[in-house]
Amino acid sequence: HHLRQVRSAVVQPVTTADDYNFWNKSESNAIAREVDFILLHAHPLWNGKTLDEAVPWTAATIASIQSAHPTLPIVLGETGWATEHNPEGAEGQHIQAPTGPTEQAHFYAAFTTWAEAEQQPYLYFSAFDEPWKGSDSPREVEKHWGLFREDRTPKPAMLMHSTD
Repeated sequence: HHLRQVRSAVVQPVTTADDYNFWNKSESNAIAREVDFILLHAHPLWNGKTLDEAVPWTAATIASIQSAHPTLPIVLGETGWATEHNPEGAEGQHIQAPTGPTEQAHFYAAFTTWAEAEQQPYLYFSAFDEPWKGSDSPREVEKHWGLFREDRTPKPAMLMHSTD
């Protein structure tokens, strides 16, 4: 209903964002019929993947969703690698790989190389750390996804990235 309202009011393409674990279910077909493209979230870190598994898992996830919805373009709306996490609690238990600036730089380089080679549109998550998110723990993973720190200084992934 809301998607149809928006579609009738704008000329831009219309979509909605959700995790791959929605788009891989048959229930997603009703929403897929209402959008112009799929905005897919796929975080290998949240899904227990190692750095070596991260890009192949992301590619396979996108391919699986594309197979389920072959007429719709897919834009990867969220993917990334955190630079810190608190291993305690339910969220921390999902993460099976190291987090840190070096690991983020490794994932960013491997992912962007793959995405550019495959011409896969994406929005990297996220530009800046968000220290207000999550629990009070300074190591809370939700605070540490940025390619830049809260003060806008770059993390190693941005220092190593060349735009040549």
